[in-house]
Amino acid sequence: ANKYLENYERALSGFEAAALKDPGLNAAEEVQKIVNLLDKVDNLLRVMKFSLVM
Repeated sequence: ANKYLENYERALSGFEAAALKDPGLNAAEEVQKIVNLLDKVDNLLRVMKFSLVM
């Protein structure tokens, strides 16, 4: 649900809490995937904004 609410900080905290309960979840890897995805989205939006300005 946090994904759809765009509450990424809470989603990342949820992964951290899950990792504490079950270290086998590879939460650090999942958190890194989320961060990488958000970086890509941010870069895409910057490119789109730049393209619209020109």
